[in-house]
Amino acid sequence: MREHRISGLKIAPESPTLSYLFFAYDTLIFCRASKEEAGKVKQLLEIYGEASGQRINTEKSFVLFSKKTEESSIEEILNVLGGMKQVRQSKYLVLPMIIGRSKKHVFKYIREKVNSRINGWKEKLLSQAGKEVLLKAYQTML
Repeated sequence: MREHRISGLKIAPESPTLSYLFFAYDTLIFCRASKEEAGKVKQLLEIYGEASGQRINTEKSFVLFSKKTEESSIEEILNVLGGMKQVRQSKYLVLPMIIGRSKKHVFKYIREKVNSRINGWKEKLLSQAGKEVLLKAYQTML
């Protein structure tokens, strides 16, 4: 980033540029969809491999392109990265990697998951009689 070899990603015009994120054993690298920057990323991964003694498993590595990226560019970039596959829609840490305009739809899953957990906890804390009362209340609501 400092040497301007990869462009990174800006979330908003005034935000700092984001070039990577680390999560436990995963790394997300953000760059422009070009053969040149793909080559720099590949070079970066090779340098990391030599320095650490760890080899990047390209079969477990994926590339996510913006929907504006041309198909011909995608093929060229994947060739440069050698063995990596394109992913069209994916989840990372349970959240979708692509979030469109409808935030309610995307995050509805999280709300439902939290509600089911809370309901599960409530049921575990109730006695048998309490569970029967709760069941009657649910049936009346339906």
